[in-house]
Amino acid sequence: MRLTSSKGCLLAIGKYPHFKYNANGGGGEAILLEKKVNNTKYIEFCPNTFQIPSLNWKTTKFLNLPLPPGINIKITMDKLAGTINTDSGEINLDFEARFTLQIFSKIEFPNLKIISCLTTNKVKTKHFSSEGQTMQPNGEARIVGISNIKKTNDYILDKFLGLPTEALAELQCVVG
Repeated sequence: MRLTSSKGCLLAIGKYPHFKYNANGGGGEAILLEKKVNNTKYIEFCPNTFQIPSLNWKTTKFLNLPLPPGINIKITMDKLAGTINTDSGEINLDFEARFTLQIFSKIEFPNLKIISCLTTNKVKTKHFSSEGQTMQPNGEARIVGISNIKKTNDYILDKFLGLPTEALAELQCVVG
């Protein structure tokens, strides 16, 4: 089973406006861990081979403008595992990753640790609300998740992002 990310994704952190993110070309192959009743598949993706495009001027718009050249946010996945029900189309994946802000490849800020459940269900907190879309017959789905972001102990980054805060992700993808 493969998950491939598409364009039309969205990311948000704290009170900042949403980022429009084209994650086209990302993804990877899952290992089928076990198959249970009702066509629920337990899967896990390998962090070493799963690709997530960086957020930069080519992939990301903020306030309908590309990110300034020289700003790059690298995403390193540590875990992506969970269930896909091929009957209902429901997806629930535990996601753990590190987001690293780099400026002109010379300045690198501490990682933001992201831990979330990416789901086709509704998610809602004080700051964010979103709803996924179950996997369609052609494999298209939207998985959404909210994460609590802790302070990094980097004064500049913590103040700039208003940490601690929440982050929202909406990922358009194809599963098949």
